[in-house]
Amino acid sequence: MAFGYAGSWLLVWAPFFVQIVFLIVTKPYNDTVLIVTSFMTPLQGLLNFIVFMAPKVRTARTMAMRGARTSDDSNQNQQHLTRCQAFYKAYMDRGRRLEDRNIRNNNRTERRNIRATGRMIGGTFRTIFERMKLLKT
Repeated sequence: MAFGYAGSWLLVWAPFFVQIVFLIVTKPYNDTVLIVTSFMTPLQGLLNFIVFMAPKVRTARTMAMRGARTSDDSNQNQQHLTRCQAFYKAYMDRGRRLEDRNIRNNNRTERRNIRATGRMIGGTFRTIFERMKLLKT
């Protein structure tokens, strides 16, 4: 995704840098580069959105293909999504299935951390009580 964001940034701002070079080399503005710059700059948000949605679209297509392999329906071609269908499904789903899985995994991790912290805190309190007993005697 980092390369996608960097590529979209470069695609958007490259005409601007070309315009600056033209301005330094030749004093008047080049109208073509100015128009391309004016057209590309507002598209940065759209390109960032496309890069952001790309993994979600891949996940939606993969999940649909997995469902097609496991289903017993005779018409399995309906499970294969086009990119547009997967984009729509990923946008409308907004990652709920993935969030559910992440919540389950996070709950397991939190339980492990609580157990480990409990052992650590229990060990800390144990050493404090042992030191207090030594001080009393």
